[in-house]
Amino acid sequence: MSRLSERFRWGVTIVDDDPYLWLEDITSEQALDWVRQNSETTLAELSGERFERMRAEVLEVADSSDRIPGVKRRGEYLYNFWTDAEHPRGLWRRTTLEEYCRDSPDWDVIIDIDALAAAEDENWVWAGADVIEPEYTRALISLSPGGSDAAVVREFDMAARKFVADGFNLPAARSDVSWKDENTVLVGTDFGEGSMSAAGFPLVVKRWRRGTPLDDAETVFTSPDGDMAAFSGVDRTPGYERTVFYRQLDNMRRETLVSRDGELVRLDIPPDAPIAVNRQWLLISLPTGWVRGDVTYQPGTVLVTDFDEFLAGAAELRVVFEPDAHTFVQLAAWTEDHLVVLSLQDVASRLDVMTPGTWQPEPIPGVPDNTDTGIAAIDHYTNEIFLLSSGFDKPPRLLYGHAGGSVREIKSSPARFGATTWWLASTSRPPLMAPAYRISSSRIAIRRVRGRHCCTAMVASRCRNYLDTWVWTGDCGWSVAAPMCRPISEAAPSTDRVGTFSPSAKAGTRWPRISQRWPPISSTAVSRPPGTSARSEPAPAAC
Repeated sequence: MSRLSERFRWGVTIVDDDPYLWLEDITSEQALDWVRQNSETTLAELSGERFERMRAEVLEVADSSDRIPGVKRRGEYLYNFWTDAEHPRGLWRRTTLEEYCRDSPDWDVIIDIDALAAAEDENWVWAGADVIEPEYTRALISLSPGGSDAAVVREFDMAARKFVADGFNLPAARSDVSWKDENTVLVGTDFGEGSMSAAGFPLVVKRWRRGTPLDDAETVFTSPDGDMAAFSGVDRTPGYERTVFYRQLDNMRRETLVSRDGELVRLDIPPDAPIAVNRQWLLISLPTGWVRGDVTYQPGTVLVTDFDEFLAGAAELRVVFEPDAHTFVQLAAWTEDHLVVLSLQDVASRLDVMTPGTWQPEPIPGVPDNTDTGIAAIDHYTNEIFLLSSGFDKPPRLLYGHAGGSVREIKSSPARFGATTWWLASTSRPPLMAPAYRISSSRIAIRRVRGRHCCTAMVASRCRNYLDTWVWTGDCGWSVAAPMCRPISEAAPSTDRVGTFSPSAKAGTRWPRISQRWPPISSTAVSRPPGTSARSEPAPAAC
């Protein structure tokens, strides 16, 4: 990993009297029999003609050649990992921006995972690539045998297009590797007894130099026994080189230590606060608030400060985002010269750009209203941004531009169904205004139903996901937050990417919290002519 960013590793809580401890041995016959038995119960309940039809249609979308390929810029090229029916394991490929904007780009395939698996007689599953920045000359490729948590790490020469036989290569394990420079990596892996936590993650980070055995690597950081994990991160931005170590205490809390003049200096922030570093700036997100001196910051606040001054204890913290009853932050990401803040305002996306110094939020021209629009890709060496935008009844569109300027549509997915959307001002008791939406397939007669059983018309505080709308409007004509058939007044809460519903909340009521793990928004393409329904057969009388 070549940038300092938040990484979350999810583990397990060890209980001494756990009656299911025998399930930890995932290859034992007893565990496999338990899985088979429960799988049969689930399949008997959920499988059938309707499920198979829905699965086939969703798979058709997932494998369609007209979906938008997500990209990440590395130097002059845009990189993409692509899977389809012909390449189920995937292709790691690249192209230029000019070529990418064409309807049918000419892709340069770097690694064909299907061909590699066949040549090596291995069940390889792609697990990611860490390309050294800003040179982009070498990569650390992670390949998982059969899709397990453990992955093999192999060094790859980007110019020669081949793996380096005597390079930085690791056997299958839960490893964490960061480029220090072209001839040095920081590695956490299974070094033997005492080097892994009870959760199965590394507790020891070592400096491994090229041409030396892994056994000779020098220990540079160790987490105490009882921690969940130890990880490292290296920022190789010229003029702002930094090395950071993370002591993961549990699922949600971590301690961050910065290497400074041969010593480790602890970053004095709440242990549950994610950070993002860009050149001299440190961004701090507060999921549960923070009392610092005589100042109290409420949950959901985002702060920015000078990194070096903060480390020295003399920094001034500036609030760049503060939530209110209608708005909360989802993500903040850096470009070279700007901060891009993604928030939800009445469950509609809002994107603002801030410039260090003034820190005044400015909307990005060209972002469509009333949509789910997120950051698909962002480049911290330039101001380039890619945004992916969709709605309940609007297929995905890829927008391109630069922070500080406007964005324009460069790619779009074809429509797969026709639908109508309404905004509803839903109230709950105690009084709380909460936005909700009603979506109807174009072939279904529109009528409002209260207190009667129907395919639930309420979409409670949900991001506008086009594929979800397509799936759930097909059989019942209504899009729902979760597939259910009950009176609207009794609609059950659901959980989605943007926050958490209270277990006691009614439909239309949402208790927001900051999402600490905002995943990259991936593309979902659809292709059905506008004005047609998702399915041609008559709708059933009930869900």
